[in-house]
Amino acid sequence: NMTETAPHTSEKPVAAALPVCTNCKAELQPKFAYCPVCGQSTEPKLASFGEVTKDFLEDYFSFDSKVFRSLVPLLFRPGFLTDEYIRGRRVRYIPPLRMYLTISLLAFLMLAINKPSRTQYRVDDGSISSRELAEIQRDFETNRAASDDDFPIEDAFWDNFFDSTLPKLFFVMVPLYALIQVLLYYRQKRFYMEHFTFSLHFHSFVFVLLLLYMLVSSYLSAGMAGFNRVLMSVLSAWVLGYLFFALKKVYKQNYLRTGLKFGLLVAGYTATFVVFSLVALFAYYSLR
Repeated sequence: NMTETAPHTSEKPVAAALPVCTNCKAELQPKFAYCPVCGQSTEPKLASFGEVTKDFLEDYFSFDSKVFRSLVPLLFRPGFLTDEYIRGRRVRYIPPLRMYLTISLLAFLMLAINKPSRTQYRVDDGSISSRELAEIQRDFETNRAASDDDFPIEDAFWDNFFDSTLPKLFFVMVPLYALIQVLLYYRQKRFYMEHFTFSLHFHSFVFVLLLLYMLVSSYLSAGMAGFNRVLMSVLSAWVLGYLFFALKKVYKQNYLRTGLKFGLLVAGYTATFVVFSLVALFAYYSLR
């Protein structure tokens, strides 16, 4: 009798297909806890409430620590963030463009809420109470709405300067500021983006101080004109000193060269800002 035997085959067993990421469909190794392409967790099931809470706290405190690691040196270590970014140490800090957009947006919103009034400029600070000033300003706005003939174009422009024109000017000034630095430091043969990163960090610092001034002058020292003038002077000196030491930190030149470049940069920036403000005024006048 012949016995049946299983047919012999030389084919190798087919390997099990690798799992894929449910988000981006990239192939995953079994040892992967997170997708190497998109970063999503490889855990297929929904996490428990405890795991969701754990993820939230990790993300929150990670973001919080990144804010702390970014804002403290932004305020107290001139040029440090730019130097770190140029050296490639970037993940631990808020990206400079995101930082600038966030802080400038907060500053312009605060300016729109607490924008200076022409009425306040035309009244002696010490001769009128805050309630009387508010009444005068309210009457002024009522009269202005009733008649546009007595409302000069220049006043209309400056009335809307802080919440309309100024944000647009700064979006032009930030890249122009970097261009001035390109001209001043052309011998160092740096990329434009290095100067642009410096500009983003410096303007972010300026907007943080602007926010600080508006918060203090509007809610803590409202009506204290003398104190607010002193505060503005102190913050302005801080900005200038910060710029000097930031230039020295990033571009690594001696005090004499840094001082010369600092003076030219401030002069060029001021002149450019004034010219663009006048251009904006002329454009506003022409449209009206």
